[in-house]
Amino acid sequence: MTIQLFSTLEEELRRLGKVSDKSNFKKFLDHEDEQKQIADIFVRINEARVRFEVRIMTFCSSLSSQCHFYVVSAGCKSL
Repeated sequence: MTIQLFSTLEEELRRLGKVSDKSNFKKFLDHEDEQKQIADIFVRINEARVRFEVRIMTFCSSLSSQCHFYVVSAGCKSL
């Protein structure tokens, strides 16, 4: 789960670095194309974060269901 998130972060930070290497920070804030590139990078980072959170929630839900199954299987009525 975390490998894909970190891979996306690494790739997008590398892209951000390339944009900043082309010109200084103040300069590229004045250029629409570079602003769009930066915005797109942060959109992809956010999408990776959301996918990671969904996977974590799915994993936790599955783990909770498994725990409940084993508790019931052991004859307990509740935790």
